[in-house]
Amino acid sequence: MGHGKIYLIFIGITPVVTLRSSVHPGGEENGAGLAAHSCFGVDYELSLILKEIRVITDQMRKDDEDADISRDWKFAAMVVDRLCLIIFTLFTIIATLAVLLSAPHIMVS
Repeated sequence: MGHGKIYLIFIGITPVVTLRSSVHPGGEENGAGLAAHSCFGVDYELSLILKEIRVITDQMRKDDEDADISRDWKFAAMVVDRLCLIIFTLFTIIATLAVLLSAPHIMVS
C-alpha cells in the first residue's frame, strides 16, 4: 500500500487548500488505498481547512478592528484640525483688528 503525496497551495504563508493524490510510485492509481484511508484523510483535510478558515477569519477580524481604530484616530485628527483652524482664524482676525485700530492715522480726531 503506497502513501499518497500531499500538495499544498499557498496564499501568503499559510496553506489554504490541500489536495491528496493516491498514485503509487509505479504510477497507477489506487482506488482501494484511497477508500481505505479516505475517512482519516478527509477528517484530517477538513480539520486543516477548518484551521485555515479560523486563521483567515481571525485575520479579517483583526483587520476590521485595526480599520475601526484607524477611522477613530482619523476622526479625532479631523476634530483637532478643525479646532486649530478656528483658533487660528479667530487669532488672525483679532490680531488684524488690533493692529488696524491701534494705528494712529486711522482714528482722526
